Amino acid sequence: MADFNRMSSRFGIGNTVIEYDDGSSQMVNDNHFFSDRKRLDFYMWKCNAGLDFLYVHHDGKVHPCDEHDGIILYDINKGGEFVFPRHPLICPKHDCPCLFDVYKEKIFK
Repeated sequence: MADFNRMSSRFGIGNTVIEYDDGSSQMVNDNHFFSDRKRLDFYMWKCNAGLDFLYVHHDGKVHPCDEHDGIILYDINKGGEFVFPRHPLICPKHDCPCLFDVYKEKIFK
């Protein structure tokens, strides 16, 4: 990881703001999350998957998340009315595939 960081032209350039409960914030780049596996675990966080992001699987099924969440919002092959989710969900996954695409908030301690 250190060699990658050293050679990466974008290393050190932040593109994501982390806001902490104490009111402080930190600008980080994508490498921040991958350098510690625990930073990818959003289990039981409030997640805007389905609101900020939709995943269309190759079989035509539309999901709020692309990590086999088991939630089918719509099936392109069957048609009908597509009803968008109205509320965030509680993430059931330990590994977040939509890490940078979806707003998340830790609501449980």
